[in-house]
Amino acid sequence: MRYRLLALAVLVAVCAFFPVAADAEPEKGRTLGEFRFLTSQQITDPFVVSHFRSGTGLGIASGVDLPVLIIEDVEGLPDTLLTINGNLLIAAIQFEYQHALSNRVALRAGGTSLSRVGTGLEAFIAQGLSTIMNFNAGATVRLTNSDSFLLSALVDVGYANSLFIDVTSFVKDIAGGDLENASVVKDHTGVIGGVGLSGAWATSRWTGLTGYVRASGSNAVADQKVGAIAVGAGWSMDWGQKGGTPIGIMIQGSMEHSSKDGRDGGTGGVAGVSFHYTGREDLDLAFHLGQGWVPREDPALTLNTTVLNITLRYFF
Repeated sequence: MRYRLLALAVLVAVCAFFPVAADAEPEKGRTLGEFRFLTSQQITDPFVVSHFRSGTGLGIASGVDLPVLIIEDVEGLPDTLLTINGNLLIAAIQFEYQHALSNRVALRAGGTSLSRVGTGLEAFIAQGLSTIMNFNAGATVRLTNSDSFLLSALVDVGYANSLFIDVTSFVKDIAGGDLENASVVKDHTGVIGGVGLSGAWATSRWTGLTGYVRASGSNAVADQKVGAIAVGAGWSMDWGQKGGTPIGIMIQGSMEHSSKDGRDGGTGGVAGVSFHYTGREDLDLAFHLGQGWVPREDPALTLNTTVLNITLRYFF
């Protein structure tokens, strides 16, 4: 509950910090004032504009302790008894199409595939292979704006499927006599959904800030009920709009705190920098480099990853 109250306080603070007496006439596009905003796969933006976006990414975690045997302690919390040191590879593919119905409302649909696998035999036995695919639809609705500020509401709903190849769990099920549920391959399906707010503020003709806050829920992974609160922000600068080389830079970060079946699921996030080609108004090509951390069943084994991705967004 305290995280929901915190999220509500953030939303109220955002709205209070950017008072708008009367809405300026909105336009389709990603320009506020004289600044044309850079976009990010990591930071959800508020712009009501038609676009197609695709992105691919890789995450690499080297020399991490991968749990092989986890039991519950006397308080019912996970306790890792045996680990294997190994490497993990994480791969992601994302696509999205958004269509602006007017200068106030846009509808979108898209999908994401996220896979994680141990790269060696020992790492594969300990970690297995997991893939989560989701397909979602949503809307962006402009709430209020001025010449330099825009605030929009976000809503999404979708379907997700998770697939796991888990040798360790299979062996534990066999050893424990649970032959009915023993399987190397397990899959789950469920629904996902979320609501939030996203804002953008042009601080000058060549710099800007974007940020968002979002609450979401899902039951797509191992039949667990997962709730999360996410926040993110980014500062961008475009040398091309300053009169120089058409290259932009965006410093960004996001965090998500989750709960699983009523238990604390930990906090994960990504922080990094992206470089953008800004020579065309209808195109945003970006290369992102970052550092991420992913909570795990045992909080002592938080997974740290180096993240690389390329995103292409075409506006029309």
